[in-house]
Amino acid sequence: MKQRNRLFAMTFCLCTVAFSGKTTAQVTTIDSGMCGANLTWWFTSDNTLTVSGSGDMKSGSSPWVSHRDSIVAIVIDSGVTTIGNSAFSYCRNLISVRIGSSVTSLGNNAFTACDNLDTIICKAIIPPVISGGLSTFCGIFSTINVIIPCGTLNAYQTSFWNDCWSGTGANFIEDCPPSISGKIMRQDSTLLSSGSVELYQIQSPSPYPLIDVVPIDSNGNYLFTNVSADSCIIRAVPDSSENALPTYYGNTDLWNLASPVVVGGSLQNMDIEIIPQSSLSNGSSFISGYVGQKDGQKSLSQKSVSDPAEDVCVYLQKESLASTWTTIDYTLTNAEGYFEFRNVSAGRYRVILDVPGLETDNPQIVEVGDGDTIQNIEYEITEGGITNKSGDVGISNYELGMMNYVVYPNPTTGKLTVFSSQLSEIGGEVEIYDVVGQVVFTTTVSPQFPEMIIDISGLSAGLYFLKVDGKVLKVVKE
Repeated sequence: MKQRNRLFAMTFCLCTVAFSGKTTAQVTTIDSGMCGANLTWWFTSDNTLTVSGSGDMKSGSSPWVSHRDSIVAIVIDSGVTTIGNSAFSYCRNLISVRIGSSVTSLGNNAFTACDNLDTIICKAIIPPVISGGLSTFCGIFSTINVIIPCGTLNAYQTSFWNDCWSGTGANFIEDCPPSISGKIMRQDSTLLSSGSVELYQIQSPSPYPLIDVVPIDSNGNYLFTNVSADSCIIRAVPDSSENALPTYYGNTDLWNLASPVVVGGSLQNMDIEIIPQSSLSNGSSFISGYVGQKDGQKSLSQKSVSDPAEDVCVYLQKESLASTWTTIDYTLTNAEGYFEFRNVSAGRYRVILDVPGLETDNPQIVEVGDGDTIQNIEYEITEGGITNKSGDVGISNYELGMMNYVVYPNPTTGKLTVFSSQLSEIGGEVEIYDVVGQVVFTTTVSPQFPEMIIDISGLSAGLYFLKVDGKVLKVVKE
């Protein structure tokens, strides 16, 4: 009975000798000669027989017959066009054969009674003709692994290669670069027709790098080719029109609950069922914050500075009666690291970041009433994880009478947005004071609904107070 380690033995032989067509320092040539007008053969001390050159093999000739019982692996190099009649018959210890891409036919009794043959690697895109019919592999009664070029499965299965065996037949295996494919669907099994799918490599240290992004086609399909990672996680990101959350393979919205994928061969049917996104159109409250990232290469004098982290996924989760958290909405941080959720209804919420490979330490929980403005939520991303650096989180600038307004980004490098959480018109004369009470900026803004934009890029870095509609708000200019 064949042993499972034969395929390993075949792989070892091919890696050390067959693929290069040359011997290594430890392998010596025992015998050699001619087997066709332009073909040579040699038998080496690792029990491998190699045929190389160009043209047809001499039919009915087996000049290596004296080594027949010692041959374990056969390599037919590219350039050889035919394998002759009875060429390798009765090589009873033969385990593996590699047939080059130029071979067009196999002769009568070419591998008769090679009853230990386990694996054939055939590089020919067009299946070589089995001119010997059933005699070519006569006496081989077990299933043979036949490894064929990628995309040729149908050609081999519909050729005589599928019917030329004395035993149970061939197990065809396409030699394809690693790939991952599947469908993106809704919970009712209808297919998405837009969006993208991201592939993250699982590694340590974290975070996991994004190694590829592919589109979702009009039939809900996605395909990653030439996947280089050993293991990974997959995230589907629907277009905003789909009203759905980013969802990982394993049908979860969080990376640490995703099902990891071990890459190998062609992985199909890796389907993802996206999670619906709840509507925030009925509330009157506002939640905002900032996400920074600290570069480990910064000098000690810069270690306290966090650069804005753009396009970070921020989830808003609501606590249910069962004390569980359910994601109801998500957003991405802007170029200045800020995020916001509008129209939030009263309830208990958790704000959590989703950065593959990084855990969020102590996610921020906030109690929201009707008409509240919650800001000052702050997270910092480092290679070690995500840290909650929020200070006092609550109704912004309550002590300054600004319960109905929020300004962002704050700090800012230039433009400010002043937003009315009551969704009312905002505008008129705007004044900005420095810390000693001097007016350093004035402008008049036509009433706008429900926000207005002010450009203070001309101001020096520092702390200021913005006055609008009789209200005052602290502003930091960087």
